[in-house]
Amino acid sequence: MLACDSEVPLPAAPEPAPAPIVRPDVVVITLDTARADRLGSYGHASAQTDTLDGLAAAGIRFSRAYSVLPLTIPAHATLFTGLFPFHHHIRDNGAGVLAESFTTMAELFQAQGYATAGSAAAFVTTRQWGLSQGFDAYFDEMPARVDQHTLGATNFWHTERSGDLVVDDALAWLASVPAEKPVMLWVHLYDAHFPYTPPEAYLAQVPGRPYDAELAFVDDQVARVVEAFRGRSTLFAVIGDHGEGLGEHGESEHGLFTYDATQRVPWILSGAGVAPAIVDTPVSSADFLPTVLRLAGVPIPEGLDGHAQPGGGTVPYAESYQMVDRFRIAPHRMVVDGRLKLIVKPKAELYDLAADPGEAHNLASERPEDVKRLSGLLDALNASPPSEGNAPVDAATLAQLQALGYMPGSSGGVDPFTLPDSLDFGPLLEGVDALSRSRSLSAKEAETKLDALLKMKPDAYELRMRKSRSLVKRERVDEARKFLEETAAMYPDDARPFVQLAGMAMEDGEPTRALEYTGRALDISPTDRLARELTVEAQLRAGLAEDAIAAGTVWFEEDPGNLGLAATLGRFWLFQRDPTRAEGYLRAATAGTSPRQGSRVQLAAVLVGTGRRGEAITELEAELGDYPSSVEARRSLSKLYADERDYLAQLAQVEELVRLQPGNVRALLDHAQCLFNMTDFPGARRVLNEALALAPDDADVVLLHANLLAKEGHSEEGAAVFARAKALDAARRAAAAGEAGAVPAPVSAPPPEVGGTGRPSGGSNTLASPKQKQP
Repeated sequence: MLACDSEVPLPAAPEPAPAPIVRPDVVVITLDTARADRLGSYGHASAQTDTLDGLAAAGIRFSRAYSVLPLTIPAHATLFTGLFPFHHHIRDNGAGVLAESFTTMAELFQAQGYATAGSAAAFVTTRQWGLSQGFDAYFDEMPARVDQHTLGATNFWHTERSGDLVVDDALAWLASVPAEKPVMLWVHLYDAHFPYTPPEAYLAQVPGRPYDAELAFVDDQVARVVEAFRGRSTLFAVIGDHGEGLGEHGESEHGLFTYDATQRVPWILSGAGVAPAIVDTPVSSADFLPTVLRLAGVPIPEGLDGHAQPGGGTVPYAESYQMVDRFRIAPHRMVVDGRLKLIVKPKAELYDLAADPGEAHNLASERPEDVKRLSGLLDALNASPPSEGNAPVDAATLAQLQALGYMPGSSGGVDPFTLPDSLDFGPLLEGVDALSRSRSLSAKEAETKLDALLKMKPDAYELRMRKSRSLVKRERVDEARKFLEETAAMYPDDARPFVQLAGMAMEDGEPTRALEYTGRALDISPTDRLARELTVEAQLRAGLAEDAIAAGTVWFEEDPGNLGLAATLGRFWLFQRDPTRAEGYLRAATAGTSPRQGSRVQLAAVLVGTGRRGEAITELEAELGDYPSSVEARRSLSKLYADERDYLAQLAQVEELVRLQPGNVRALLDHAQCLFNMTDFPGARRVLNEALALAPDDADVVLLHANLLAKEGHSEEGAAVFARAKALDAARRAAAAGEAGAVPAPVSAPPPEVGGTGRPSGGSNTLASPKQKQP
């Protein structure tokens, strides 16, 4: 054995590996149109909101949380950025898009390695408003809805998805994410928004209270989300985007005022890292982002308006400039300090919310020092009014807003703080509220009520626009034009009346006159999207194609988000037989979640012409997903299916065309031809007889009649009918030849039909023998 003077040292034990950072899943749930005081945890004794109340009991409930604005898009922009509206620049629904320069909640979690997804419930939270930034997956496909107030057009502003469908998408995505990856999921629940149409089972729980029934339904959807995360370390952050008036202060819904009915919202934090507490200090929805980030261990960016709560020092602020744009009435702006709340306007309103939660007793005249002190808090925020030219995302979107009597995005150059106070127009605003909720008035009855309201305030812009549309609807176009011209004179610094007049001139077939109006509009607002679109369209119709394309090309380069302008340029190049340029513009026109109606039909024509029929079918099916009443899209899709000899798929389209166009000979003929090609001769006869009764001398109808007689065993009669069909066709061709070249089709006319034939689906370009089955 060798002797050793000392022991050989053993190698040092390795350092223990640091424990992995456990990052919680984060679930953000926004409750659209949710008043705090209609949840059980906020004191509503008969509420059916057990899940939300349970989250509140196990976590933090902010008893006095305030939304920054009573409208969905700007409210969510604040929740996602931690900024007040005057810093993220979204001050109204439809008045702008959240710029990519802003960093959103989803982007912050995405940067930390989270899988991110959002499931949106309404058009106002679809990706076109910039709210999808940072989400790996974003579920926002909305069902089409036809609204009587847009004269049969699809009204995206009223489209929504039921909460169960929203949650279905969210949970399906969750199941696809690897278990080891943390997730940040946003779920938007819109069901409590007017109109209140809860499932019967929920209405039975709270009879006569449809709003509360909607919240009960929402609560059950929240329960599904909570259950899906059972057993996982999860932070639940639930907040309302704004509340609902429910008749208080003369407001049934929301948008005009900043009283607590629409601004005080539920805010609940529960789960990972949250100890139970009730926070009674007033907080702002701008605090939501930094608070969630702190609880999740994600660094909080500098420069936010909000602070992590509890413990932050944010002054709750809210605004609404809707009365400026709609009625030329001063805006509502509010701040809260302790138990006091000040609404700053010409006639200030000061409330002690602890003693007067319903805001019934204005203390402004009794406590001028408090008015001065809280006004100073507002002044310190430097909350500038909305800037001019904050136009909607798309001209078609603006048109839909205007069809609803909603006029965003312009104060017409007026100083909003010099306008009269809303307290002086209580009967007017209550009358507007009642008129907006009425669904049973005839056009004449609505016009009578509008006249009464206009007597109270002749310069109320929204009412003037409603009156002009009412006159048009009742075919009193000259009166409508005169009324709009008076409106334009009343608002010399507002482009909108001139844009409306240009649109009317286009409908009247007077493009030169339309150009006069768009010129006035562009003098006032050089970047107005609708004015630019109408200018190009009017120039094309007036034969000024070179000017139109030069201006349109430059304007589209400046503003590639102008979908209407893209659609006009794409349609032009389609007719010029330039598929490359046509496709580029038409793809731009069909981008986003509110593509320009008809542009996908025109894009399908380009795709068919370049041999991509499968892509064309996809585009047409997408068009029908958004616009199910589009005859043009259904007819084109029907032709493509017929060319592919997929008669079963065609049948669904032609049956819908007959439903959409009762008594239309072409629709009946397409239906009969499809049944003929499927060898359903009795069915074809039944439908064709309807067409024969309507158009006994139509060459195509008579031709199919001849072919069908042959199939029914009446060859001799079929031959005689075939001869008659040939004669009718010859006469038709002769008449067409006599008219050929007389007047070229205008550039704005409908595009060539999609499909390989110019005849009813399944037909051919020449008359066939009655013994020959048509392809």
